[in-house]
Amino acid sequence: MRRILLPLLLIACAAGCGGNTIPNTPPPAAAGDITLTPITVAELNKTVASHKGKVVLIDCWFYYCGPCKKKFPRVVQLHHDFAADGLVLMTLDVVPEEWEEKEKVLKFLTDQKADFPHYIFATRQQGAVEAWQLKYDAEYTPQFVAFDRQGKWVRTPKFHAEGTPEEKEAAHAAAEREFVKQLLAR
Repeated sequence: MRRILLPLLLIACAAGCGGNTIPNTPPPAAAGDITLTPITVAELNKTVASHKGKVVLIDCWFYYCGPCKKKFPRVVQLHHDFAADGLVLMTLDVVPEEWEEKEKVLKFLTDQKADFPHYIFATRQQGAVEAWQLKYDAEYTPQFVAFDRQGKWVRTPKFHAEGTPEEKEAAHAAAEREFVKQLLAR
């Protein structure tokens, strides 16, 4: 009986597990051309590794983060300006509970014309998410996590600026662009 049962279980898992490491991870949600995909930490690591030879920039954010939403047009502009040069930009909603409000998240992404990959951490893996954020210095949002063309993590510099809010915004945008240019030049 065991000789029959084990192969059947392995076949069933191969057919039904689909590579999800967390059971019941929902399928992606879409609005037009924009898709929001639940992702595990392991799947995110594989996704980053699949882009070896390109610079990967992950914008860690969440919908209810005001500074994240304010920065978002700059993120979209980086994608449009540098995708042809080898930049792979993706966003990562670091608050799995926002999946319950995916329609709001998708509307925001659509309104921003953010035509690149969007992920949200899948639920039931809080410890793994926190460990990932600590490992890549992304405990606070908004924050970029960057990987060079060899797939190695590159610490994102902390951008500080003085002046009016407009001057600070311009200085941050310039610093982010310079950081991306340096990564692409390596």
